[in-house]
Amino acid sequence: MRMQLLGAGSVPVLTVPLKDDDDSIINLSALARFLGMKRTTLFDHIQAKGLETALREAAIAKRMKKLNT
Repeated sequence: MRMQLLGAGSVPVLTVPLKDDDDSIINLSALARFLGMKRTTLFDHIQAKGLETALREAAIAKRMKKLNT
């Protein structure tokens, strides 16, 4: 897996290759707070769908919730 940090215009600024056991590089608790969901819920989604898909779906849900309020 790779982690990419994207800049303006979706230009990759930094790409870091991650091994399967290197998930500690990401602060998942802070990420869950940012996405407005419980940490255990985020972990369940990551385990069921994978990291990228879970984060994408959580970000879309956060945007939709913000648009509806």
